[in-house]
Amino acid sequence: MNIFTVKVLLATMALALLYACTAPGSREGEALPITETLRLASNAYQRWEQHNNVNALREAQLYYRRAVSVLPDNVNLQKVYYRCLYQLAILDWPNWHNELESHFNNVNPLIKSSLSPPRLLYYNYLYRQRASVTEQIDALKAAVKEQPHSSRAWYVLSTKYERSKQWHLALYAAKRAYDIYSDSPVLAFQVGDIYDGLAVEQVCIYEPVEYSKKSVQFMTKAVALKADEYRYQSSLAVLYNRLGLYPLALQVAKKAVALNAEPWAIEVLGQAYLNMGQYDKAEQQLQRLGDDYAGGWVNTARAIVAASDNQWQQAQQLLARNAASPNITIYSRLVGNWVDAINDPKPGRKITVWSKPQNPWESALIAYFNQHTDRSYLVDRSSDVCEATEAHFYTAMRLWIEGETAASQQHLQEVLKLNAFAFNEYLWAKVLLGSELFEHAGR
Repeated sequence: MNIFTVKVLLATMALALLYACTAPGSREGEALPITETLRLASNAYQRWEQHNNVNALREAQLYYRRAVSVLPDNVNLQKVYYRCLYQLAILDWPNWHNELESHFNNVNPLIKSSLSPPRLLYYNYLYRQRASVTEQIDALKAAVKEQPHSSRAWYVLSTKYERSKQWHLALYAAKRAYDIYSDSPVLAFQVGDIYDGLAVEQVCIYEPVEYSKKSVQFMTKAVALKADEYRYQSSLAVLYNRLGLYPLALQVAKKAVALNAEPWAIEVLGQAYLNMGQYDKAEQQLQRLGDDYAGGWVNTARAIVAASDNQWQQAQQLLARNAASPNITIYSRLVGNWVDAINDPKPGRKITVWSKPQNPWESALIAYFNQHTDRSYLVDRSSDVCEATEAHFYTAMRLWIEGETAASQQHLQEVLKLNAFAFNEYLWAKVLLGSELFEHAGR
């Protein structure tokens, strides 16, 4: 029997004894004394808890209902009876929800705020029945209306909004849950995760950067509350990487891998070493992952490592592994073209992009190379930090191929000034500027 049930039983039996001492004596054939009813109810509930015996749970419900009819105003008895009905409704919502809801509506307001709302169980029932997301959300909205103090109901509602990408509603629900129970690592992580979702869903992940900073705030709280959860550590490391806080990212990523050396944690650690410029250690982590991991990300990362040592042919071979993929992006193709040109410099080389644009910005990239538009075309068209990062990088690429090394170098330096730390173009710019390709630029 759990501690809560014991405390409730003791308090209830104490009141029952007082009632028994002041009530008329029982005669043969009358109902059981209240103390005996409570003892039988408690024993039955204990059998349910220990052996998962559903018949025992039903027996407990019958005895507790009798006890409530004798002591209807006893708040401890109201609470323990609600818990009993709640378990029955979990098992069989259609047959028990009416009695559960009726009892919930009649309990003392002083204890109602501590009870899980019946409509949360209705959501569980709909979920098991594979009802639509809209129906599930409606049930959860009813649950938080029924019980505004239920952090669980607000949390589940938040996850439903999050999965349907209703980010601001998800954030509101998550914050309501967190305000109720701010010491929960799960709720702190949920708020942080939604701020991260808001950042990722923006046109540019860095505008505004405040979403990522807010995510760090709550992720840090989650890690502080539950330091042995590797997912929290890895998620925080991703954010630190995004914000350019590389030493912190490396520190946290190491802890995550120490907790659980699963592929995603290893990826995050490899990314942290890559960002720190510790290429040998990055390579060690990358080799633990397969070449096809994360859509060819490993090959791209290992190509950056190779390029950092001026091993351009090796970088070319690694990038070529991704070239045949139907999911390769225009950005990966362009980087591959630059590395090809580094390995085989030809006067008058022209880059032709064979990719289907996914948005107007990609159309501009294709036009820049295929139609050989003005050199400032991309930079002039860029409208945010993300586009400007790509604009300067691919302008640098075209200028280098055309033999304008000093001008190319200037654009690569502009890439670094924009601080789009999460972009591969940022990492490539660092490697290129540190390579022998630009040793004599501008001299």
